[in-house]
Amino acid sequence: MSFGIDHPAFKPFHFQKPQIEPGYRIDRIGAYTREHYMPADWFDTSEVPALSEGLFEWIDLLDAVATSDRTVRVIDLGAGYGRWLVIAALAAKQLGKKCHLVGVEAEPVHFAWMIEHFRDNKIGAGTFLAIQAPVAAEEQEVLFVEGHASEWYGQSILPDVNTGYGSWAEAKIRKQRAISALSVIDRFSKIDALHMDLQGEELHIVPSIMDVASKNTRRMHVETHTDEIDRTLPGVFERHGWIPRFQFPQSTLDVETPLGKINFQGGIQSWENPRFRPRRLFPVLAFIRRMVRRRNGPVEVSTL
Repeated sequence: MSFGIDHPAFKPFHFQKPQIEPGYRIDRIGAYTREHYMPADWFDTSEVPALSEGLFEWIDLLDAVATSDRTVRVIDLGAGYGRWLVIAALAAKQLGKKCHLVGVEAEPVHFAWMIEHFRDNKIGAGTFLAIQAPVAAEEQEVLFVEGHASEWYGQSILPDVNTGYGSWAEAKIRKQRAISALSVIDRFSKIDALHMDLQGEELHIVPSIMDVASKNTRRMHVETHTDEIDRTLPGVFERHGWIPRFQFPQSTLDVETPLGKINFQGGIQSWENPRFRPRRLFPVLAFIRRMVRRRNGPVEVSTL
């Protein structure tokens, strides 16, 4: 079965109609999700998916999986219950690829659910690294609001105890030790997809990691949460030579996209690192000709 949306990123994969089983919801790629992880109306059971901002997360992630080498490496900062990591793992399995997943989540219930979600979908312990901590531009003690896990995925770092965070009566603010985003990505030589949903911290985090990300990260998908972030991040990526895949600002309605008109609650910025793009064919052929003339022997050339 096809995904239901015509886009090249979906073509290498097989999908199914979303289903509901006792205690679980099963999405288009076959990921089992416990029903208490979210409100029932968040789960789209239609054969053709509704047009939403989440479609671009599917596109970014599946394209990264399809174009990776034999091992897919995905990091999610602000991973929630690990939804996108499990989707990446199941997509990699369809293509016969291994995967290495890293999920960082500060909300304690969401973190426990992430471990549970991996196990429910038979993702082995040696495949993923789960870290419970807020993510910031640098390691420091922060105030973090948590609670209402089943109905809210907007928990975040707060600048002070007087900062509002919505009408969540049972939410609590407590001190936590944040880890730096750089300390997470710097441990890998290659990252196929870096997904980030950090409720405003991306304004500080993205500039803090760009030197390293420009060396080891193929794709970055950032959800944005303020007008300032929508305006500022493109300049950060462009100064490092990254190429935009798509950009849609937060809090916008009836936005024309290649998929149709979509409402964006959170904004989306997707960027590609040109360092990992295949080289052009003609320079490669010229290199082969030069080497054959010089050595008149076997030649091994990588185009990646």
